[in-house]
Amino acid sequence: MKKLMEIRVDKGFDLEKAVCNHGFFMTLPNQWSPSSKLLRRPLRLSDGYSSVMVSISFHFSSITYSHILISTDTKVADSDQDVIKKQVVRMLRLTNKDENDVRKFQEVHAEARTHGFGRLFRAPDLFEDIIKALLLCNITWKRTLEMCQYLCELQAELESGMHKDCASAPTIKPRKINDFFRSCKKTTSKVNLRALGNFPSSKELAGLSEEFLKKRCNLGFRAKYIIQLAQLVEKGQLDVELDKLTSFDDYDDIRMKMMKLKGIGSFATANILMCMGDYRNIPTDTETIKHLREVHGMEDCKEATLEKDVKQVYDQFAPYQCLAYWYENIESYERKLGTKLSNLSPANYHTVSSSYLAPKNNKCITSRKRKRSCSSP
Repeated sequence: MKKLMEIRVDKGFDLEKAVCNHGFFMTLPNQWSPSSKLLRRPLRLSDGYSSVMVSISFHFSSITYSHILISTDTKVADSDQDVIKKQVVRMLRLTNKDENDVRKFQEVHAEARTHGFGRLFRAPDLFEDIIKALLLCNITWKRTLEMCQYLCELQAELESGMHKDCASAPTIKPRKINDFFRSCKKTTSKVNLRALGNFPSSKELAGLSEEFLKKRCNLGFRAKYIIQLAQLVEKGQLDVELDKLTSFDDYDDIRMKMMKLKGIGSFATANILMCMGDYRNIPTDTETIKHLREVHGMEDCKEATLEKDVKQVYDQFAPYQCLAYWYENIESYERKLGTKLSNLSPANYHTVSSSYLAPKNNKCITSRKRKRSCSSP
């Protein structure tokens, strides 16, 4: 790997804790290595379409500061390096606002400060966060992981030009599109059809047909909403360059606009705003009910009382309710797993869910699908 660039961070920064704190780090194209403690994934270049695979690691430099190292085998221009660096800063929440949020949250949450918790991992861009938030709705965690994989496979096909040949295949029968992709191998031996690409951009998704996307990526009803969201972005009707927002009034305005979008309910909206840096509204679902029952002893917690119960527990940490909630969530998952999330093999990511970790004799809220208004672990 050729060294690409460095990002200076304070001595207290911990890459492992900055990455492995939310289910999004388990979703492709993110690839966390438990052994080497580094993150690999494709990042886009300045043209907005091409991508390069990078490795993100941590280097202890001195007693006062350290560095995030970004490496790649591909030679990139200075302008591309700036774009790559910006994406890493976003993923790891290294902006001045993020640092301020970490400090202020840890001032009101001593336990989180002791354990170095205060960041929630997110995507290199807001569009990926929005789509992944949609993929969390009304589905099992295992299926969310699968859909992210299929979308990354599709992006590799789009980038290689395979889609032009394969999109014309009939998609009426459930397995027809898969059969067609297998038949393509004979004439496209240089293309690995199962290779993972980047997460598809709004530009790449906006021109696809709903039927093709639904069949290729097994998205169900989500295909329609994903294409509509991509088209809104491409038409300039949905701004995904909103990371500089800092006031609660701005966030409240975005919340109202998001709730008006088809396919985006309160659960997805709370996740999206959390990724943007607004931690006031916890994305609540049946996992939240189960968590409050197990961790806080609220045996009477149910959907009708959930909003009141959440406020009772987490409003003491305002405006960082989400951070307090996810700190407890991660602690709970790791206690049940017997290991840190960062030590898990990708093959076991799907087990980080209530259906796998709940005691067999616990019959509360362990249904096949979480009831959400549209989470990840």
